[in-house]
Amino acid sequence: MSNSLPLHLRLSQFGGFRGGSVSTMVMTGGTSGFGAIAAERLTLSGNARLILGARRPTSVGASIPLDLTELDSVRAFATSVRERLGDTPVDRLVLNAGVVLPDVAGRTVDGFETTFAVNHLAHYLLLRLLLPALADRAIVVLTTSGTHDPANHAGLAPPRHADAELLAHPPERLIWNGEDGLPYLRVLVRLRPSRTEIGVEETHEADRQP
Repeated sequence: MSNSLPLHLRLSQFGGFRGGSVSTMVMTGGTSGFGAIAAERLTLSGNARLILGARRPTSVGASIPLDLTELDSVRAFATSVRERLGDTPVDRLVLNAGVVLPDVAGRTVDGFETTFAVNHLAHYLLLRLLLPALADRAIVVLTTSGTHDPANHAGLAPPRHADAELLAHPPERLIWNGEDGLPYLRVLVRLRPSRTEIGVEETHEADRQP
């Protein structure tokens, strides 16, 4: 893995830092790939108090157990984050974790198709649960996938578009390549239209290569 981040993954695009003050950041997907590089750089910057959601303890930041395939784990993670931070607000919420399982027709313990559950349902739930803990000018960064773009789907099969119900409970094996994650961020805009800044970062599978 290269030590350099792609251009579009500069730290400033993970929310940046204002006036040299320490920002409290909560991040998923910070244990591998470019997420791990970003987490390391954020920690080394000295301007970030970083809390990582991870299945196993990490050497970067402070980790709290999180399994995005289990919604109860998401709920427990959100509770632990709020207990650990107390009255300290979350300045940056980075929803970076994601999976692509084109050849696996699996379901989570909650009964949802795994890719849809991890990439959408789990992060949507986490966002809703941490919403009261976000700072007045918090920034939410969502990493999505460009594999649904016909011009660039990284060798994966073209997507079969379906509504949310079919994605969560497919009647047959579906190949789903991570449709745009913006819909639930639009919900955030409706919930806090005047208080929350939203940064959206889209990455393509090709950017994950060494």
